[in-house]
Amino acid sequence: MQAADGETFTANTPEGIVMTFKIISEANKTVQVGRGTSGFEGKAIDSETSGHLTIPSEVTHSNAHYSVVSIGDYSLAWCRFLTSVTIPYSVTTIGEAAFEFCSNLSSIKIPNGLTAIADYAFYSCKRVNSVTIPNSVKTIGNMAFSYCSSLESLVIPNNVTSIGMEAFSHCSSLASITVDEKNSIYDSRDDCNAIIETSSNTLIVGCQKTIIPNSVTTIGYNAFDECSNLTSIIFPNSVTTIRGSAFKNCSGLTTVTIPNSVKFIGDSAFK
Repeated sequence: MQAADGETFTANTPEGIVMTFKIISEANKTVQVGRGTSGFEGKAIDSETSGHLTIPSEVTHSNAHYSVVSIGDYSLAWCRFLTSVTIPYSVTTIGEAAFEFCSNLSSIKIPNGLTAIADYAFYSCKRVNSVTIPNSVKTIGNMAFSYCSSLESLVIPNNVTSIGMEAFSHCSSLASITVDEKNSIYDSRDDCNAIIETSSNTLIVGCQKTIIPNSVTTIGYNAFDECSNLTSIIFPNSVTTIRGSAFKNCSGLTTVTIPNSVKFIGDSAFK
């Protein structure tokens, strides 16, 4: 009997881990990891699964072969004993909170071909120290990598056109930020170690080694939130606006000199 869209089934990963899949399109023979629902309802594997996980690129159900094209919402969240994950090239999207609170996950291989990283995708993956985002990625959701407190370096490729609110906030170890020079939406001009929205000259993500360029006019919301290793910052006279919570929880920042050019400081900017 032919399967139907929305049907769920289980199959084993190369490690022998039982994983749940949901049929996206029976006609196209495509599936996603997990059920695609919120919370524990969407889980694809047992929360106690440990070690390395290889997500298969293809699975078999009822004698038919299906391509794995998506990691569903919450599908691998709260798997606190996972240490590394390999994502196949067939996957194009990572869903909301897909790896949320995978607190021991230190290595993630994100394939070229992925186009979207949804909200909270890697939220609070505290041991991840570096992320290579492939050129195929176009969107990075709200708080996608927030609270990745071991993240040290970040490279934004040329095709990224949307970075959500607080996508990299609370990343207290972040020291190196580079935006590909071919990116038309964002830049890291003058080797500033920050992400700047080019059209508005707004610095949206900073880190402990950021040097604010003399062309930046606005420090964005939560741009340096919980950058606890930031000890000093110099504002050029081009800056006119410091948005709310821009330097919130920057516990190492002891003295700040605000130039006369600044006309607006938002709520909790230096709280």
